[in-house]
Amino acid sequence: MIFPTVLALVAQHPASLAQPPRLLNQTTMVQPDDYPARAARQDESGIVSMRLTVDDHGRVTNCAVTESSGSTALDAGTCTLLRRKARFAPALNTNGSPVSGTHREMIAWSIGSATISPVLELMLTLPPSQTPPPAPVTARLYFNAKGRVTECEIVESGGDAVDEAACKIAAAKLSIAPPHSGSSDVAPVGIRDLKVAFRLAPPASGQDRP
Repeated sequence: MIFPTVLALVAQHPASLAQPPRLLNQTTMVQPDDYPARAARQDESGIVSMRLTVDDHGRVTNCAVTESSGSTALDAGTCTLLRRKARFAPALNTNGSPVSGTHREMIAWSIGSATISPVLELMLTLPPSQTPPPAPVTARLYFNAKGRVTECEIVESGGDAVDEAACKIAAAKLSIAPPHSGSSDVAPVGIRDLKVAFRLAPPASGQDRP
């Protein structure tokens, strides 16, 4: 079985942009039969993190691999696929005019018995008096060339205090294998999704007694 995992794009844009490029076909862009053919024949799996350049017409004009899967076929095939199939609304400047911009994306490819998970999980313990968020907090994590977290972007919030704690603990505890980019002139950046669940600490001894 072939399992491509498409994750939300995260905009990387200068402050002069009012709106970054917006992907229009995220849920349909990558299908199981889009697995790069040569990589599939060789049973190659892995995660590809990329930086896409999108022009003022919403077309992908460049794809730079910031985290190689270790497979040339997967890396090249992923960029070829996105150039062909990704559809964007272009970035807008502060005057509302279309301009070029960039997006970061990560796709995890799994084939056969391989299981490649692009999602990292944390369980945080909250004080008994605190109400846990109704749903897990999710974030996008960026990792540098040493595999350490350099940025934590909240996607689904649990509140400022919870979000801050989740990002702080993720930065302290989580790491990935040091990413290698597809070129010596491209800075390595790995991308993962973070899912944070919560549990309450047990009451202190005697706290629940009258």
